[in-house]
Amino acid sequence: MASSLETILSEDQAFSKIPIIGDMALVVTLAMRPSRAVRNPPERRHRASARPDAGIATESIVKLVAFIAAGAFVTFWMFTPEELIERAMRSPEAVRAIDYVPSIGNFLITTLLSFGAIMMLPRQFHVSVVENSSDAEVGRARCCFPLYLIAINLFVIPIALAGLIIFPFGAADSDMYVLALPIEANAHLLSLGVSSAVCRRQPPW
Repeated sequence: MASSLETILSEDQAFSKIPIIGDMALVVTLAMRPSRAVRNPPERRHRASARPDAGIATESIVKLVAFIAAGAFVTFWMFTPEELIERAMRSPEAVRAIDYVPSIGNFLITTLLSFGAIMMLPRQFHVSVVENSSDAEVGRARCCFPLYLIAINLFVIPIALAGLIIFPFGAADSDMYVLALPIEANAHLLSLGVSSAVCRRQPPW
């Protein structure tokens, strides 16, 4: 959330120089703390429900729609696919990213960590195991989860290339390209939608 707000307020240099208030991470932490205390009191305990958590499902759909909208906007409105590829080939940063080949060890370790994250991270374990109360629900999750991952990653490469083309090296956090590109194009409604998706917290359990 702090990174998203810093991206939105990146042009307001005066704001970042204000003592304490200019520290976005601190402000976000202080603002979220009362809400978390109310929503997740110490005595609260999770009880497995008969269906997957609706909050997590809604959050996932919001993010999917926002990221696909941002990707389609970048790929077909800010650029055309042909123009995006042509300009990427003329951008040293984009060419360097395209030509980068990870080592075998790096690739295997990253793949292993990704496989482990699916079952070992609390959020993934919660969605995959705790909230599925029958074999049928586990089967649906096994089919739908890979499809979701494919859909939400459809425009990752176009967004990354566009970010490397538009922003000089270090001018924008690469993790925030999906938000920074609509802001750069003055697409205010899309920026608002993407920021709301990026800033959504994982529900506490």
